[in-house]
Amino acid sequence: MELRGCIPDAVSYSMIINGYCTQGDLQSVLKVVKNMQQQGLRPNAFTFNSVILLLCKTGKLVDAEKVLREMISQGIFPDNVVYTTLIDGFSKSGNVASAFRMYDEMRSRNIIPDSITYTALICGLSQNGKVTEADQLFREMLNTGLKADEVTYTTLIDGYCKVGEIKVAFSLHNEMIQLGLIPNVVTYTALVDGLCKQGEVDTANELLHEMCAKGLVLNIYTCNALLNGLCKSGNIVQAVKLMKDMEVAGYCLMLLPILH
Repeated sequence: MELRGCIPDAVSYSMIINGYCTQGDLQSVLKVVKNMQQQGLRPNAFTFNSVILLLCKTGKLVDAEKVLREMISQGIFPDNVVYTTLIDGFSKSGNVASAFRMYDEMRSRNIIPDSITYTALICGLSQNGKVTEADQLFREMLNTGLKADEVTYTTLIDGYCKVGEIKVAFSLHNEMIQLGLIPNVVTYTALVDGLCKQGEVDTANELLHEMCAKGLVLNIYTCNALLNGLCKSGNIVQAVKLMKDMEVAGYCLMLLPILH
């Protein structure tokens, strides 16, 4: 473009940067940003948002926050999407403290969190075994008038299953159904895994039949959860039958969890 006398502006660079971000090409993104700055051009909100999103996706959360600080220093203020992206990234990495630090900063700027923001925090707390805090945040979200979806409920159900609170998990399962939300394969997998870890393999098997009756298709994670439960409970004959069924279905067995 420059050779023809058509000099790229900030919008031109932003489109190229977004294209590289879509492809996940971080090195090219950083190269274009550097070139852009050498031309005396400042990234706009769209550019910053794209770069932060890519950095979070690639797990470079420290760098993502540095870009956030640079963004703010240039007088460009982040929106709900940027903060939620960072919150989600920190939560998934297990750094719940930083996720809440972003959340507090977001609120201090009068940016209203949405259900996606809350779900990201609930996920972070649940994955770290802090289901009581996750449930409190869940209720806080509902009290603000926001509605939980299947992802929010499943996240909390999985958290309770991981700490052995199966009754609470099923209570949430029933609650979501009463609200007209439909449990998906991930929801059932969490419940099956939780039941199997409690030694309730027969109940887990019944749940799988219920799942299949609703037209949902088992995946490798659901099957492995039941297979693990069958092996640990000594139901080797059923375990072998399930394994053969999995082989027929074309699943690649994940043997390591089964052997522990």
